[in-house]
Amino acid sequence: MPGPRTAAPASVNATDSRSNVSSVPSEPGLRERKKAETREALVRAAFDLFTRDGFDTVTVDDIAERAAVSRSTFFRYFPSKEAVVFPFQPSRVERFNQLLVEPVPGEPAFETVRRACFRIADEFTENRDLAVIQHHIVQSSPVLIARERDIDSGWEVAIAQFLLRSGVEAWRARITAAAIFAALRSTAYFWLSEGGEGDLQALGERSFAILREGIAV
Repeated sequence: MPGPRTAAPASVNATDSRSNVSSVPSEPGLRERKKAETREALVRAAFDLFTRDGFDTVTVDDIAERAAVSRSTFFRYFPSKEAVVFPFQPSRVERFNQLLVEPVPGEPAFETVRRACFRIADEFTENRDLAVIQHHIVQSSPVLIARERDIDSGWEVAIAQFLLRSGVEAWRARITAAAIFAALRSTAYFWLSEGGEGDLQALGERSFAILREGIAV
């Protein structure tokens, strides 16, 4: 799924650069900004081409050409054409795990998971247009549907491991994690299939309310 756009650096005129050297970004900062801009350009180019021509017909060379970079540059950012369709999922799973290792003292495990899910849902809402495009690209390709399922398994594993650390019995943790993730997946798919027009937070609250009726951990 998608991430926030990188803001363009503010312009600095000659007078400013002479009078305030500290206002000029450091070289590492410039490099990181350039890397972020190149990565975003590759994602945008790929999404545009996949939407127009279909995932199967677009090549890595097509993406690199549209983003005005070399083929080797593409592979410095993404290991495959499939990977560029899911540019933000690994980092989101990582942030989700970080949220789970910082529970509020005395908070039930179920509520910790719920709170972490809503934090991640905020990212989808903030980037709904790219999320909707990504959803349609994925649904157009059996290869991408299978790849998404493999990636999504990381969410379920993260929830199960957190529940185990919280003292939930192993089988109950596994089944509970599967139920929570199934609800999250269904909620996200419904929201995306509606073009991201609904209130994702409200849909999530409804889903967790249903889960809460049958889950007590």
